[in-house]
Amino acid sequence: MDQGTSLRERAAGRAATVAAFCTALLVPATGGTGRNESTTEVATACERYARLTPIERTVYQLLAEGHDERAIADALGIDLIAAEFYRCKVFRKMEATELMDLVLLARACGVV
Repeated sequence: MDQGTSLRERAAGRAATVAAFCTALLVPATGGTGRNESTTEVATACERYARLTPIERTVYQLLAEGHDERAIADALGIDLIAAEFYRCKVFRKMEATELMDLVLLARACGVV
């Protein structure tokens, strides 16, 4: 991108690219997530994923792979409280209430 493009514009462009990529990877309504999701729900989840920051995406992937906050903190070289903070942000931004929801959404969006 050129020098005149703001950081916000570049971030929005990357988010749109990720959203388009996630949409292209949509699973069928009876796909491999273990529950019957419509493609609209999956697309919405992928759009939410595209809005996560890079560190939130990493935390999300590690959570979906089954790592706890301590393992996430160690893997990223951050404090345990910071790992818990990012975990909470991922739950809020992905609109999930429990870990299983996050895992299912991660599988639907191709995160894991």
